[in-house]
Amino acid sequence: GIAKNIMLDNVKVDGEKVGGKIRVIFDEEEVLSENLPLGYRFKSKGKLYSIRLIDGMDVNAESYRKDLRYTLYSSFGDSLISYGKPSVFSRIRIKLYNRLVSACGSKYGSVAYCMLTGDKSELDSETFRLYSISGIAHVLAVSGLHIGLMSMLIMFVLKKLRVPRLSRIIAVTLFLLIYSLFVGMPASVIRACIMCIIAMLTMVNGERRDLLSSLGCAFSFILTVNPFLLFEVGFLMSFGAVFGLILFSNSFERFFLKIHFPKIIAASLAGVLSAQIGVLPVSAYFFNSIQLYSVLFNLFLLPIITVTFIAFVIMAPVSMLFGINFLLRFSAMGFAVVDMFIGISEHLPLSIININSHKALFLLYPAFFVISRFFMLSKFKKIVTLITVAMSSVIIIAPTLATIKPSAQLNNSIIPVNSYGDVTSIIMDNEIYVIGDVKDTVSLKNALTFNNIRKIDAIILNKLTPQIGKGLSEFVYSFKVGKILCPLECIDDGLAEMATYKNFYVFEEMDLPKIRAVTVKGKHSGFVYKFDKNVSALLIGYSHRYTSLSEEILNSSPVIRCFMYLNKISDRVYLTNMPKNYLGALPSYQFSFADNGNYAYKVFSGKVLKRK
Repeated sequence: GIAKNIMLDNVKVDGEKVGGKIRVIFDEEEVLSENLPLGYRFKSKGKLYSIRLIDGMDVNAESYRKDLRYTLYSSFGDSLISYGKPSVFSRIRIKLYNRLVSACGSKYGSVAYCMLTGDKSELDSETFRLYSISGIAHVLAVSGLHIGLMSMLIMFVLKKLRVPRLSRIIAVTLFLLIYSLFVGMPASVIRACIMCIIAMLTMVNGERRDLLSSLGCAFSFILTVNPFLLFEVGFLMSFGAVFGLILFSNSFERFFLKIHFPKIIAASLAGVLSAQIGVLPVSAYFFNSIQLYSVLFNLFLLPIITVTFIAFVIMAPVSMLFGINFLLRFSAMGFAVVDMFIGISEHLPLSIININSHKALFLLYPAFFVISRFFMLSKFKKIVTLITVAMSSVIIIAPTLATIKPSAQLNNSIIPVNSYGDVTSIIMDNEIYVIGDVKDTVSLKNALTFNNIRKIDAIILNKLTPQIGKGLSEFVYSFKVGKILCPLECIDDGLAEMATYKNFYVFEEMDLPKIRAVTVKGKHSGFVYKFDKNVSALLIGYSHRYTSLSEEILNSSPVIRCFMYLNKISDRVYLTNMPKNYLGALPSYQFSFADNGNYAYKVFSGKVLKRK
């Protein structure tokens, strides 16, 4: 796709080396036809802003994990790209990716690369979406499943070669250390490696292996080094899944065997169900949703994915060393089988249940421990279990029922969608409209879900390209959309992507008394939304500038939603993507999610409702 921002490390500012990474965000609509190769040198100038890791009660754990410390807003015309030599691990990853794509094609090669390295940058959004809906997205991140399989494979081969036990353990430990560096040392890999090494050490001294103690050791070690990871979703998902497995898998397996399930099915179902219980609080809190069929998809697909992953672990090095591609093509057959199943997921009823989460969900973890086999409470175990199940249901269902509709506090508001790739807004009036570029449907989904919006009266587009059409054709599966409209002149070969959606209209043919399109020299520039006869909001497209519009339109619009404030006409309220003071001056009123995070602007009161 088209790169609108890049990530840099080994950074110098004004000639001096600084710690951490920088994300460079360009103010042009299209800058790079391909991603910048790893290792290249990039030089630019612009406005540099530091990223606050702690803002009141909010912790930016993702930036801490990525070591992201600064944001640079720049123009691509002010940038210089030159050749640079990537690191050893980067060169290996590039060679691995090219080999996988060459052998398996772009789609399956990217999935295999993601599973081997944890790098999702080359994965297309549609594949990731289907894996997520199915509840098997965890296989795309390098975690305990991958580390365990590779460790067992190496131990098995070395044992067959009659390598002594201590030497086998040392070899596996060295492999895990090198592999951790290769994939960037994410928390899930470190956790899995620590637990694996502890388990192997118990084999040497003959002590009983205690998985719960191993998990606690890994948890304590990682948080001692990186305490902010306690607030990071990937870290919590990884530990939650293993915590659930340790607590419940044995109990579930005994139950399934008792009702005469075959042992292999009983063990598989117990493991999948336990892991899903373990990640439930984290998934529900961070993603505001529950995947209803995740247990079934994991049960049927994990064995296929496991065999496929082992095949790639074995065949990828062979292919890279000897140039044999047919082995990788054969291995990719597993992904084709997985595709057949996950393609069904989005068409199943209630495949994703949207909920409104609360921090109280994390109270379920001590409750899980109390009802597990590790807590000696045999006399009242059933009663406590029933109470825990009831408490879980209340914590999940009660906030959702209480906020089944958008808050009345949001009436007469504009909610800018937090995306640097477009200028899109949610208008909360008597009806609910989405107006703008709508290029980033993921950010739009997040904004709607957070504000408990499940029904949209209309989506009104600045442009309809094939990419936007594809995103919207997927979007309408998750949200009830009354109609989608676009000016006739702005329909750019995107209709074919929306062939299955019947409620698409040309904007000029619909009667929308509160909304009108605005043009500059005959070219569409955006829309004006009229809240009442005195107050209107001007909603400018990503690649357009409010200064080019007529004075009549500008004077009748006290609120302007645009990409950036252009140091012109200061007596307006500006809702922007770019941070304040970007061009060296401030208007009377400017609000930007680049500075303030997500928010809703109350049109009549001028109040800003800060969001999470």
